[in-house]
Amino acid sequence: MRLKSDGTRRTTFRRGFLLALSALVISGLAACFPTSAPVPMASGGETSSASSTPSPTPTPPSPVVKSITLTQTGLQFADAGGAIVYSFPYASDGNAVASTVTTVLGETPTTETLAGGLEGFPGIRYTWSGFQLTTEDRPPDKAMERVYYVKVTAPAHNGVAFLTPAGIQVGAPRSSVVQSAGDLWGPSSFSGKTCVAEWVDSVQLTLWVCTDDASALVSDFTAPLWLME
Repeated sequence: MRLKSDGTRRTTFRRGFLLALSALVISGLAACFPTSAPVPMASGGETSSASSTPSPTPTPPSPVVKSITLTQTGLQFADAGGAIVYSFPYASDGNAVASTVTTVLGETPTTETLAGGLEGFPGIRYTWSGFQLTTEDRPPDKAMERVYYVKVTAPAHNGVAFLTPAGIQVGAPRSSVVQSAGDLWGPSSFSGKTCVAEWVDSVQLTLWVCTDDASALVSDFTAPLWLME
């Protein structure tokens, strides 16, 4: 047998050394880069998301008007608990008030254009079931107290009650009507009705409540009217 030379032995040793060194380097690099952790799965096999979509905030329902009251200062619209939802002074834009009444009553009114003259100012008369609103095109010097007025001829419509500040509705007995101490002219009787003022304000505007003489029940009420109107 022929023995390997010193050069051959050195070459073989060098190759073995390099192979061992390479194995150590590869092992060290693998330790520096660990495999990624598995992504947790949601039920049903879907990948879970780090952020979730927030639930929308529910919009509160609009207040439901259950009554309209002809107060001394204007129309007041209230909910079932008596909280004021809308309030319109009698010097407000009557057409805007009519739009609100239409929404609240859920009924489109009939309209009548008034030419005006010696008996009144030009305007528009809106009529719903049991409720009437008349606008007045008054000159600026006469529009400070009133540019619309309301007449009620029914106790309620579509679940909305029509009231005086004293809680009077059409159909109430005459005995429940209280005459204001400021009403120096009533009771006034005409056309089979007797009318008194429930309230009188500082400029003599009134809420005029009328009862039918035959039935002795409230037939209608109107506000604001001038005491001598």
